[in-house]
Amino acid sequence: MTFVVAKQFGERILIAADTMISVTSETKTVDDRAPRPDIIPGRLKAVVLAPNITAAYAGWADPGQSAIRAAKQALAEGGGIHAVELILRNASAKHMGELEFILASHAQGPSLRRIWNGIISSNLPRVAIGTRALETRLGQHEAAAPLRPLPWRSDEEDAFIEGVGQLFREVQVTESVGGFHFLLEASPRGHGYLSRTDVTAWDRVWGGIPVSEGQLADRRSGMTEWAYQVSPSRWHGVGVAGVIVLNAGVGYLYSPLTEDEAVPWRFTPPVTQDDQCRILELFHHIIETAANQVGGGVDLLPLQRRIHPPSEVELAAMQALAAAARLPTTIEVQARELWISVTTETAGRSMGVDFAFLGDDPVGLVGTVMERLGAGLQP
Repeated sequence: MTFVVAKQFGERILIAADTMISVTSETKTVDDRAPRPDIIPGRLKAVVLAPNITAAYAGWADPGQSAIRAAKQALAEGGGIHAVELILRNASAKHMGELEFILASHAQGPSLRRIWNGIISSNLPRVAIGTRALETRLGQHEAAAPLRPLPWRSDEEDAFIEGVGQLFREVQVTESVGGFHFLLEASPRGHGYLSRTDVTAWDRVWGGIPVSEGQLADRRSGMTEWAYQVSPSRWHGVGVAGVIVLNAGVGYLYSPLTEDEAVPWRFTPPVTQDDQCRILELFHHIIETAANQVGGGVDLLPLQRRIHPPSEVELAAMQALAAAARLPTTIEVQARELWISVTTETAGRSMGVDFAFLGDDPVGLVGTVMERLGAGLQP
């Protein structure tokens, strides 16, 4: 199965999804349906179809991906949102109880619908598919999420993002949820994936049984847990994104409209900061090449006021804030964003801030992000 959840915030919709899949499809017999989890890299199941339409699926992976590709083809042939709804509804009816969808659209104003068993819901403020029992725990995490004012995000959006992040870190890897964690923002300006960093684990855990000391040691060593970065394309409206695990020397290109599986890209893990910047530049180039091949996107960079990195004076002021912070903090200038990391001996949190969001007071903004990342961490 999987877990995909979406919520409306005024005109904006946020969608979160894991990548873990169980290799089951309509070609399996009744006696050959035991799931075989594909945790890393899994599949990208929240797929941008157009600048104003996104679909996500849970359940049987192959029929779900096929239905989403058929919906994309219908749009390419001049069909609209109703054509997409019809295709997804028919697929859910064909695979009754085994396949369901979320459809987010701005084709006729903000709309968020669940499609399952041949039924299309009305416009919903919030919807989850897959392991829906996790919604209660997500609500608890949202209520407990530490909030810090960020100029581009409301408190409610921040709580949702913090909540789903905590939830995915908490449940990985269960029998049905795990892998990488994608966030997608759908707004009247376009639908696109969000840049972010997190950690993933792929040692199996069971409900009610605590993680052993041996498992914790394996995670700390990097054997079963690695930090990863989600890298979106600059194009909104294109179902292409990447995930890179620098310490493991591997990146994955997700292009579910053209590739059945994530495409791996291997490299020698970076030793220096220059190595890391070079690798990330190459990976961004791979992502943009794939996005251009899919086509149909909207480039938001011309609409953004700032696309350049901080000045030397600004960066020096940011580094001074980091040096004086309560917890060890680093700030790295990457290809299109700043990566801000706050760490302790046992935990850490990071966040990417696109240059376009630095605004008129980049130093103050970075200070706010540092406070937000450090909330709840103990020295």
